[in-house]
Amino acid sequence: MFNRFLTLALCVLPLGLMATSCHPNQPRAEELCTAEKAMQVGIEHGIRGIEPLADITHVCDPSVRAVVGKMYVEGHQKGLELALEDARKRTCGYDQGYKRGMNHGQMGYTMSTGAFDICPQETLADSERGYREGYKEGVKNRPAPQPAAPAVASGAAGGGQAQQCSTALGSDCVITVGIKDACVRSAPLEYRFFNPDRNLVYPSNKTVFQSAGPNAQPTHQVQCKVGERICFGASAGGNGYWGAGLSGKEGCQGCCAACGPGAPTIWRIGC
Repeated sequence: MFNRFLTLALCVLPLGLMATSCHPNQPRAEELCTAEKAMQVGIEHGIRGIEPLADITHVCDPSVRAVVGKMYVEGHQKGLELALEDARKRTCGYDQGYKRGMNHGQMGYTMSTGAFDICPQETLADSERGYREGYKEGVKNRPAPQPAAPAVASGAAGGGQAQQCSTALGSDCVITVGIKDACVRSAPLEYRFFNPDRNLVYPSNKTVFQSAGPNAQPTHQVQCKVGERICFGASAGGNGYWGAGLSGKEGCQGCCAACGPGAPTIWRIGC
């Protein structure tokens, strides 16, 4: 807690370059200032789609800045390549296209094959064909419309209004999500939200939201693009996890909501 207040204090002091350390993705010196650490930071930023930080090395000793900067740039490029490789595995090919099309058809989204722009030329035709065939099947099996769920009690951010978004895939949207903790716990419930389609974390990969106690129901507004998934992950004192866990990497069912128009999504955490 002291370190957090110290960082905030530095942010408001007229210390020139020191203020740039307030960038939310700026690592501390101990996290960055060796070649190996700089490479890892670069990879993480590349995977998460964070633009390279031009002055990231200012927290390092001048004698190592050149090496650290070089390794950060190389790591960032590697991270971009890894992210593209992962996205292609989840997107490209007939089977992946069919799954995506089926989901979009069932959800009532406008048909769009733009996601396959990242696919290699040799898989592009199969990906688009799978998407079109899956979409048609999804439309045929679309569930009957259900009445909109009632608005959820408003909380820390966003309130309980239904999100107003277009149904056009890839369009910008803000959805409301939240956590309801049903238990009295010895350790506070901590949670994050994840966008696995673009490797984004809310509030960040170094901070968490925290429940206010049993039956509290804070809500949060999350920016996303229509058709993406927003998932939750939670833990209490490191004793087990719910949803995708605080790392966002645990397998889960029912822990993701589709970005798009509709009522807020509230996940209930049991005992």
